[in-house]
Amino acid sequence: MLVMVVVVVVQAMHLVVVAAAVVLLLTFDPNRYKGEIAQAVEARTGRQLTIEGDLRLTLFPWLGVESGTVVLGNAPGFGDAPFARLDAVEVRVRIVPLLRRELEMGKVVVRGLVLNLARDAAGRPNWADLVATAATPTEAGPEAAGGKGGAPPPAGVSVPPPAVSLPVVALAIGGLEVRDAALVWDDRQASQHVAVDHFNLESGPLRLGAPIHLDLAGDVAVSQPELAGHLEGAVIATVDLDQQTFALQGVHLTAHLEGAALPGGKADGTVAAEVAGDLKGGHVEVRNLDFAASAPGAVARSGHLTAPLLAVDLPGPRLEAKEVHLEGKAEGATLPGRRLEGTMDAGVAVDLGQHTAVVRDLHLTALDLDLRGALHATGLPARPVASGSLQLATFDPRALLARLGWPVPETADAQVLHRARLTSEVEVAADHLRLDNLKVVVDETTISGWVALPAFAGPAVRAALTVDQIDA
Repeated sequence: MLVMVVVVVVQAMHLVVVAAAVVLLLTFDPNRYKGEIAQAVEARTGRQLTIEGDLRLTLFPWLGVESGTVVLGNAPGFGDAPFARLDAVEVRVRIVPLLRRELEMGKVVVRGLVLNLARDAAGRPNWADLVATAATPTEAGPEAAGGKGGAPPPAGVSVPPPAVSLPVVALAIGGLEVRDAALVWDDRQASQHVAVDHFNLESGPLRLGAPIHLDLAGDVAVSQPELAGHLEGAVIATVDLDQQTFALQGVHLTAHLEGAALPGGKADGTVAAEVAGDLKGGHVEVRNLDFAASAPGAVARSGHLTAPLLAVDLPGPRLEAKEVHLEGKAEGATLPGRRLEGTMDAGVAVDLGQHTAVVRDLHLTALDLDLRGALHATGLPARPVASGSLQLATFDPRALLARLGWPVPETADAQVLHRARLTSEVEVAADHLRLDNLKVVVDETTISGWVALPAFAGPAVRAALTVDQIDA
C-alpha cells in the first residue's frame, strides 16, 4: 500500500509539472521582455543589443527558447559593423531533471554567427570594455548587503539575509552545433587582417570533466602573408575549469592553401599532435608533433617535421624542443638529377620575450654533405642575426660538382679535389654573411682566414685568406 501511495504521489507531481509548463507556454510571451533585456545589456555594457526576430518557447519534455536575429553593437571608435551578430540560436532544457538540481540541455544550435574582433592602432581591443564590465562587482555584492567594506547597516535598517544558492549538481549538454559562422580579426596596429568564413563546428555531448569530440571546418584568408584556403580538423578535448588545465587528444588538422607567398602558389599540409596545458602554471606541452607539407609546381617540394616534445612556457612565450627532425625533398626537371633530398636534426629553444633563439646539436645532410654546428640568434623576430660555429665533414668535391652539373676544374693530378672539409665561425643576417676563423682543407692544402659578404644585394666579397701550399 505504501508503495502505491508513493507511485501515485510521484505521478501527481509529474502531472503538476506538465500542467504548469502548459500554462506557462500558453500565458507567457517572452517577446514582451525584449526591450527590458536590451536595456539591461546597455546599462551593463554601454552597448546596444537588438533582438530583431521573435523569441519562441517550446514545451515538454524540453523547455526551449529559439531566437531570431540578435545584434550586439561595437565599441566606440571601431566603426559601424556590429561586434557580434547571429541569425538564430536554439537552447533546450529538460524540465524534470531541474527538480533534482540537474541541468540537462539538448544540443545548442547557433546559426549565422558573425564575430568582428579588432585592435586599434594604439593596441586597444574592441572587447576591453566587456572584460572590464565582467570584472566590475554588481550591486548585489558584499557592499550592497552590509555597507562599504562590510560595515554593519545603520540602526533600524533591516537587511535581508543573503540569497542561498542552489548549485547545479550535474551538467550535461547534448552538444554544440555552429553553422555558417564568420570571424574577422582586424589588427590595425600590426596591419594584419584575418577572416574565417563558412565556419562550421560540431561537438559530441558536453559533460563536466568528460572528453568532448569536436569537428570543425572553415575557409581562412590572411593579409600578411597573402594566403587563403580551407581548413578542416578534429580533436578530443578535456577541460578542468577548477584546475585550469586542458588536454587535446587526437589533434588532426588539414589545410589547402593558395597564395603568392607559397612555392608554386599552392600548398597542402597536415598536423597531428597531443596537447596538454596548465593555464594556472603557464605551461603547455605538445607531444608527438607530426607536420607534413607539400607544394606542387615545376619544382615540387615536400617536407615532414616531427618532434617528440615541444614545451611552451608563458608569459614570453618560451618554446623548447630538444629533438626536432625534418626531412625535405624537391623534384623537378631543373634540379641536379631531377631530385634533391635532405634532413635536419637539432634541439631548438626560442624565447620571444628576450627575442632570442638557440639551435643546439645542429645536423644537416644533403648531397652527401654532412654539416654540424650550433647557432644563437638575437633580434627576433624583426631583425634576426644568427651566429655560431659550423663543421663540414670530409666530402668529395669532384663528386659534388658532377652531381650539381657544374664543370670540374682541370688539374694536372687527377687524384686531387677528392677530399675537403671545413670549419668556421659564422654570422648571418637578412642582408649579410661573415665567416671568421675559417679553415678549409682540400687534399693537402689548407686555406685559412675570413670571408665576408657585406651586402647580399651587391656583388662585393671581402676576404683575407692564406694558403700554405697548392697541389694541382
